[in-house]
Order: sequence, then structure tokens, then C-alpha cells
Amino acid sequence: METGWGRSVEGNNLFGIKDTSILPGYVKFKTKEYVKGEVIILDDEFESFSSPLESIVFYLYLIKTHPRYRKVWKSRKKPKKYFEELQK
Repeated sequence: METGWGRSVEGNNLFGIKDTSILPGYVKFKTKEYVKGEVIILDDEFESFSSPLESIVFYLYLIKTHPRYRKVWKSRKKPKKYFEELQK
């Protein structure tokens, strides 16, 4: 969903992960953001990966280690709960 079902994948970033200070390099492109119910278009920086596999590995790393996603990781064996927590 983050990539429009694969139609807008930039830099092999399958999950729309915004630029972090962890990895070097990024790609910049326009994106839609929803702020307080309004749609805004802005230029933003997203992680750039050398392959789709690298994108998947980094996604798992974030889900497992980032404090924001603790409940998501704990729910990883319960798909419905996992996606509910991810959406929060």
C-alpha cells in the first residue's frame, strides 16, 4: 500500500521508509501526506536500498528495534493484531 501496490517504488524502497540517520543515501520525491485530515503534497526524503531484499531486511530491523513498533513486533505471529498495531 505504501508504494501504490508497487507502482511508485523508488530506490527499491518497498515500504515507503523515510530517510533515517542509520543508512547513508536517500532518494527525494513528491509524496502525499495526510495531516489532520487534509492531503498535502511535499518533497520528502526516503531510504534508498541496493535491492528489494535489503529493503525487506531493513523493514524487519525497524519493526524489531524501534521503540515505536514494540507492540507490532510482539504481535508478529498474529497477523490481524500485527496489522492493527502497525496501523496505530
